Amino acid sequence: MIKLIVKLEKMSISRTLDDFGTSYAGLKYLNDFPFDVIKLDKSFIHNIARKSRQKAIVNSMVTLAKTLNLTVHAEGIENNDDLNWIISEGINQGQGYFFSHPLSINQLKSFLKIWVYL
Repeated sequence: MIKLIVKLEKMSISRTLDDFGTSYAGLKYLNDFPFDVIKLDKSFIHNIARKSRQKAIVNSMVTLAKTLNLTVHAEGIENNDDLNWIISEGINQGQGYFFSHPLSINQLKSFLKIWVYL
């Protein structure tokens, strides 16, 4: 596995550690593999604006990522309060139902046409 990830790195292909903070995507992986991005699991992000313990945990993960020069991506953004908190922490990538629910290919085409006119 490490050989493949290093090969991708040499090809300038970005590598992302998905679901960071869960049992399968922990700190050991950051030490063992050359990732560019960590995606914070949605279980940490959901309703974060109202949960001080969660804020402290995510803040620590963001600080670690920035120290390692990694991009941070937040999964599970579902409301404006969470989005505002994410932005205030300097996280500039995210996904979640706040932006859109899953779309079929035809729905996606219509969705993207709207953005062309904005």
